[in-house]
Amino acid sequence: MFHRMAISALWFVSFFCLHDLAWSVFGSPRILGIVVGGVAAGFFYFDPIHLFSAAPSVAPDVRIDRRLTPTEGTSLAR
Repeated sequence: MFHRMAISALWFVSFFCLHDLAWSVFGSPRILGIVVGGVAAGFFYFDPIHLFSAAPSVAPDVRIDRRLTPTEGTSLAR
């Protein structure tokens, strides 16, 4: 949980600074920087489509495939 909050804060600051640059060049409203930064931080905090979370670990299949073991009646088992 701490990692999500820290990363969200970093994204907020980066988008806020990016908008501050846009404000100084193009003259967009200052309050828009806080809104854009908040939306970016919220997106990275809640991660609605699970882009930034670790993939679930896959348990290995420990069953032996019957095709890989020699059985009676096959031409391979002599």
